[in-house]
Amino acid sequence: MNKNLLSILNSFVNIMKTTEGVLGAWNFGYALHGMSDEYSDVDIVFLIDGNMFKKTEHDLSKLLSQVCDDILLCWEEDFMCRIHYTDLSEKILFLIQTIM
Repeated sequence: MNKNLLSILNSFVNIMKTTEGVLGAWNFGYALHGMSDEYSDVDIVFLIDGNMFKKTEHDLSKLLSQVCDDILLCWEEDFMCRIHYTDLSEKILFLIQTIM
């Protein structure tokens, strides 16, 4: 994994460890399986106390700005559910095919 991205990830995880309402976190994707390369992204999920979710979601950009210059992509909480249970996956595939 890109060393700069790894540094950002570690710094952000340390920030989230001290953020009220964060109960845990897990990593998934290529990095978890040791298959990442210099172009890999970060796939991390934070478990947030339900009573603190809206505040944490609201503060997310501010929290990330402490460790990086810009956020390129941040999925909404229900994004994966919408992909699997609606026609959103077909729309995304069409968009990707159109771009390429």
